[in-house]
Amino acid sequence: MKKRNILGGLALTATLTLTACGGGGGADGAAPDDYPTGQITINSPFNPGGGIDLAINSIIAVLGETGLTDAQLRLNNMPGGSGMVATGTLASDHSGADDQLLVTSVSNLSASLQDSANVGLLNMVPLAGLFAEYTYVYVRQDSPFTQLSDVVDAIEANPGAVKIGGASLGSADNIVVANLAKSVDVPFSALAYLPLEGGENQTNLLGGQIDVAFGGPDLLDLVESGDARVLAVSAPERLTAERVKDVPTMTELGYDVTQSNWRGAFGPPEMPEYAQKYWGDTFKAMSTTPEWQAVADQNSWDITGLDPAEFQDFLENEQQSLTDSLTELGLIQN
Repeated sequence: MKKRNILGGLALTATLTLTACGGGGGADGAAPDDYPTGQITINSPFNPGGGIDLAINSIIAVLGETGLTDAQLRLNNMPGGSGMVATGTLASDHSGADDQLLVTSVSNLSASLQDSANVGLLNMVPLAGLFAEYTYVYVRQDSPFTQLSDVVDAIEANPGAVKIGGASLGSADNIVVANLAKSVDVPFSALAYLPLEGGENQTNLLGGQIDVAFGGPDLLDLVESGDARVLAVSAPERLTAERVKDVPTMTELGYDVTQSNWRGAFGPPEMPEYAQKYWGDTFKAMSTTPEWQAVADQNSWDITGLDPAEFQDFLENEQQSLTDSLTELGLIQN
């Protein structure tokens, strides 16, 4: 079985247009003395009940418990187009606003790279890198696959015979699957990959419609109930949360595959400087609180705590990596 580094990037094929922090709207960016007043809307670009809703509700709870802001925070869902509906609406209806935030994920950036003609995440203002989730490899308890190499060997021997479930095309799960297959020179197009949403991954794994599920920590409940086993995680190093501290990384198993499904906070285009600074500082302070750490441990999140400048640097690197992966998947054309 051939194992090699699969993270080398191709030349960047999209131009980064992320709005730099410090380029806010308003004549001089001066903050109102009482900012923030009234209601602050934290928008989710996905359907209610998913991982982004959990993140936003956790933010609202922790900021309330810690008193880091007096703002009245509310969650608003604007689903559609893997985040493109939300970014388009924020640009068209709320450009320059100081009362709108967006919490989103790598899927939103992936969609923006695939649809660069429209307003996407690259047009928003980065405020904070919040945390990362990673892709786990799950099999049923009675599966003949006992370690990750069993799965990869089976893919190498007969790619179409291994039924694989994961999130939508272009998602973190999808990219991890493609990169593992690439490590044994199997093109993604040869795989039997079923894009699934929400609880469908769990249902299909337990029902036998798929042999392997690539998914987030939400499926760890199946491991704890004895219905499934977890073989590996796409984190760059071992995670420290109690429920996942014994899960080996793909890297330590010999596959140079890492991919995070990060969560970050953004403002609309032309967000005033004072609002950028306020929310950048607030999210940074939140990331160091015991309350946020407790939520992260409970949900197997890896806190990143990136400030606006750090988050922008991260996004520039992420764009290059995603462009590489999406091009190889055929989701971005050269």
